[in-house]
Amino acid sequence: MKIIVISSAKGSVSEANIVNELFHEGMELFHLRKHNYSTKLLKEYIEQIEERYRDRIVLHTKHMLALQYNLNRIHITKKHKKRRFKTWLSIKYLRAKIPNLKISTSFHSTDSIKLDSSVYEYVFLSPVFDSISKTGYSGKFHGENMPKLLESLKQNVVALGGIDTNKLDQVYNLKYAGIAIHGALWQSDNPIQKFKEIQKACEQKNMSLV
Repeated sequence: MKIIVISSAKGSVSEANIVNELFHEGMELFHLRKHNYSTKLLKEYIEQIEERYRDRIVLHTKHMLALQYNLNRIHITKKHKKRRFKTWLSIKYLRAKIPNLKISTSFHSTDSIKLDSSVYEYVFLSPVFDSISKTGYSGKFHGENMPKLLESLKQNVVALGGIDTNKLDQVYNLKYAGIAIHGALWQSDNPIQKFKEIQKACEQKNMSLV
């Protein structure tokens, strides 16, 4: 399965090395989510990623860096949505320069997904299960009505929040288009091994992502 990994919230000196190793192990998409990073820090991070893998990076901030590093994926955050006109202009400009630009975004309610008419490659819905990285962030998108609800949505919905090996059966049965992992990976003692465990479990389920 194409496993989506989201960067750690705080980061560390060795994180980029771990990301490269995750790519070596088969990670297909990596969301670079560092809201507090300056342009300089973000550039330094990207430059540590092996060039052959950079087209698998999804930028959450500083979208114009996509032009400098030949990236073709961006993520629209809540902040971007609030600055609707500015974001629209930025996307229009990027699409002119990057014809195959792919865009994703996040939602915290299914009604919001229904109301958004934009076309995304996929969208995150969270929290599906109780968050591993955020205390008190309770899951709410794993009820028995979810398969039918997800089927009615036009977007490809990826499960985010509390995803670990012990939740994969549920994700599979709920009919999500795929998974995004964050806390389970970065809070583990060995992120590489944790990724391989999740990867193996997904392969056994023959789970797939758009």
